[in-house]
Amino acid sequence: MDGTGVKVSIIIPNHNQERTLGACLQAVYDQTVAPYEVIVADDCSTDSSRDVARRFPCTLVELPTNRGAAAARNAGVAASTGDVLFFVDSDIVLAPDAVANALEVLRSDPDCALVQGIYDKRPLYGNGVIETYKTLHEHFWRRRNAGVVRMTLFALGAMPRAVFDEVGGFDERVREIEDVVFGTRLPARYHVRLTDTVVGRHDDVNRFLP
Repeated sequence: MDGTGVKVSIIIPNHNQERTLGACLQAVYDQTVAPYEVIVADDCSTDSSRDVARRFPCTLVELPTNRGAAAARNAGVAASTGDVLFFVDSDIVLAPDAVANALEVLRSDPDCALVQGIYDKRPLYGNGVIETYKTLHEHFWRRRNAGVVRMTLFALGAMPRAVFDEVGGFDERVREIEDVVFGTRLPARYHVRLTDTVVGRHDDVNRFLP
């Protein structure tokens, strides 16, 4: 619980990210504002992800079949009890002040339904020029568009639990753009804010095509 009495639940959906999950979790526990709880929702990984999660004092939710990020995020939220839901993908390592800065945005903007962060311009590990290019592109594209935006992205961002409950969670029938679809169901009185004060280093792929 932070100094304002707000309980922050960090929700980490994961599927076969043993390479980055440990670093992701360590960064979560190194936040300047300590989370109230950390939930890893593992989407039926076939690597050692679950063993990695068990090395940390988090709650591990184990989905019995692979159902996609929407289902994993919903399962993580269902296992949580916090006032604010901070979503971070398992291939992202948060800056130490990410949670604190997200809470500040939500406090200063009561109509903000979601505060979204941006990727650092440095990749998490750096696997060649293609990954460096993609990371820089994502960083500058997001930073240039900081402010009120229309699209919802949940790779790293915070939402009041009351808003999530009002919308009704992610549509589990959607496996690719579930976060964008979520935004189309936000009531009109809310808006989404993109900020460069909430930052995470991303482990991007080192190729252009799938």
